[in-house]
Amino acid sequence: MSVTDVATTLGDAPQAQSSSRARDAEESPPSAAATGPADLAALDRAILDAHAREAHQDLAHLYQQAGEHAAFRGDVEASGFLFTHAYIFALKAGLRAQAELLHARLAATGREA
Repeated sequence: MSVTDVATTLGDAPQAQSSSRARDAEESPPSAAATGPADLAALDRAILDAHAREAHQDLAHLYQQAGEHAAFRGDVEASGFLFTHAYIFALKAGLRAQAELLHARLAATGREA
């Protein structure tokens, strides 16, 4: 799956009510459950832009948001793929707490030892 497949992977998800929670540093990216189909194209563009800028911290948050959205839909394969990317970029960006949370999530699904 390529980066450009993210919107396709996430495209047919149900809309949910927007969350009013604020983004809290590295541990709390915006709720993916609040991302409706119109927002998925923006999420895909943000991921592509972050790749172009090599913005590893942004990529960690964006891929985690995309993974949460896929998990909300019940798409285990897509969420695993996206959380793995989030984990890698969290490690690259030095986001230790986010990486630990993602590692635990991946381990719980048998994707990481």
